[in-house]
Amino acid sequence: MYLYSFERIIKRKYWNNGPVTAGYSAATNKAVLDRYLNLSQPDNKILATYIWIDGTGEFIRNKTRTLDFHPKHSSETNHRQSCLEAMQKAADQHPWFGIEQEYVILDQDSYPFGWPKNGFPTPQVNIAS
Repeated sequence: MYLYSFERIIKRKYWNNGPVTAGYSAATNKAVLDRYLNLSQPDNKILATYIWIDGTGEFIRNKTRTLDFHPKHSSETNHRQSCLEAMQKAADQHPWFGIEQEYVILDQDSYPFGWPKNGFPTPQVNIAS
């Protein structure tokens, strides 16, 4: 896991994609960067930033929202905290866990390969009644 400071993220963003003037990036001009880093923040608002590594594994992306409250809990689909707690409780057991990634191969009609065109495939397992 990589942790980057906000300043490094801004510099990388402007260095790679930002406006270029007279052959140099805005990241090389400390006054331009400081202008944005020193903007005042309202006392009754927070900036919640989600940072992730993109699909190529090469670049860092982020998304920031301005909120009127301090989030007390993560979203219901974020299970990292509960996973960490479970792993810490079982740390002396050397636990393993897996992550499943499902995918579908599509045919030329963008329909799942091997599926009948008018419905779903028959069940692969007999379920006893």
